[in-house]
Amino acid sequence: MSYPTTTVLDANAVPRAARSITRGGIVYGLASRLPPSSAGRDRAGLSLVGGTIPATVAAGNFSQTAPGTRSCLTQGNYNRVRTTGPIRRIRLYLQHVDTITGLWFATWRLVASTYYASGRSDDLSPQLGGFIVNDLWLPRPVMAQAGDHLGLILTTTGTGVYYLYAPAQSIHTLKYLATAPTTRDGESLSGWTSSAAHILPIEAWGDPADILWIGHSQVSGVPGNASPIENSTTWDDTSNPAALLAALLPGSTYANLGLAGETAANCAARAQASISAAHPALTVCITGANDFGTGNPDWAAFATNVAAIAHAAELAGSQFLFVNPLPSTAFSNANMALRDLYTSAAEAALEAYPAMIADAGAALGQFRASGPPGNLWDLQPAFDSGDGIHLLPAGYSILAAQVLAALPLP
Repeated sequence: MSYPTTTVLDANAVPRAARSITRGGIVYGLASRLPPSSAGRDRAGLSLVGGTIPATVAAGNFSQTAPGTRSCLTQGNYNRVRTTGPIRRIRLYLQHVDTITGLWFATWRLVASTYYASGRSDDLSPQLGGFIVNDLWLPRPVMAQAGDHLGLILTTTGTGVYYLYAPAQSIHTLKYLATAPTTRDGESLSGWTSSAAHILPIEAWGDPADILWIGHSQVSGVPGNASPIENSTTWDDTSNPAALLAALLPGSTYANLGLAGETAANCAARAQASISAAHPALTVCITGANDFGTGNPDWAAFATNVAAIAHAAELAGSQFLFVNPLPSTAFSNANMALRDLYTSAAEAALEAYPAMIADAGAALGQFRASGPPGNLWDLQPAFDSGDGIHLLPAGYSILAAQVLAALPLP
C-alpha cells in the first residue's frame, strides 16, 4: 500500500496507527507535551491583561539578588518531559522582564543523584515582550528525552526583586544554582539549592507522540518507574513498555502516562484530558489489576470504564489498543477468576469501538495447577520481578512485542 505525501489524508483509507508508524509524509501539528500547571491556568487571564502577581503566589526570589546568572529547574515528576523529541515552543511566567539580559530554556537530566545540563536553547530574551506571560518559539528546537526536567538559565541586571514566577504547589521542589554552569551542555552541576513545594510553571510543546500508554503500575514500569508522572527519580527505559514499543517502530515517539495504584475508574477519569493533550496516533491501555486484585466483583463497571477510555481515544483521533489484564501470580484463584470475567466484559464492550486487543497471556503466563483447566494465571518466573504482578525488563520486552503483533501494520 502506498501512502500520500500531503497533509490531507482520508481517515477511512488508512488506519491512523498505520499512517503514523509509517509516517507517510504526514505533517503533524503541535500538541501539548506537558499539561499546563493549574497555577498557570488560574492566572493566565489576569497576567495577560497586565495584572500584577499577587504577593501570596510570589514564593521567593529565585533569581539573583545582584547582577549575575542563575540556573534553575523544577524537580516535580509531574512536570518532567513526557515525550522524547524536539521542544519547539515554551510558555513562561516572568516578573521584571526589563531586568533580564539573557534567557535560555534548558533541560536537565538526573543521572543517579546528579543533574546534567542536557540541552539549551538560543538566547530567547529578545523575544520577551514585557509581559508576565511570554509565549516563545525556539529558533533551534531543544531535543529532549522523556524524563528530562525543564528549567531556565537567566542573566540579570536588577537587584532585590523577584525574577521568576514561582508559586507554591505540592509535590514539587524548585532547585536553583547561585552561579552559572561552566559550559552550556553536558556539564555536571553541583551546589543546587532547593525550595520545597514551589514550581516553575514552564509549559513546553513539541511534536505529538505517536504512541501513548496509559494505565496502572504495569504501564508505569514498576519496578523501573519509567513514567514521568510517578513520584520517583528513577528512570529505566528497559522497564518502559512505551519506549520498548517505540524502539520496535523506528522513528516513532512515545509518552508513558502510567500511574501506580490507579483503578480503571481513575484511568477513565483522566483519559480524555491525558489523551487529548498528548494527541497520540495510538493509545495503549492496561488496567484492571487494582480492581480484580482487590476482589471487586463489578466487572460490568470495569467494562464501562474501558469503553470510556476507548471513547476518549476516539475523540482525540487516536487508534485504541487494549491489553487484556496480565497474568498475576500474586492474586488468588478467586481474583484471577474475576480477571477472566473482566477480560470477557471488556472485549464485549470494545466491540462498539474501532479498537484492537492484545492478549499477552500466552507469552507471559503459565498454568496454575490449582486453577481450572487451561488457565494461564501465573507469570512465568523469567518475567516476574519478584512480586507476582510486575515485570522484569524481559517481560516488558515480551509485552511490547505482543502489542506490536496486534497492530494493523501494512
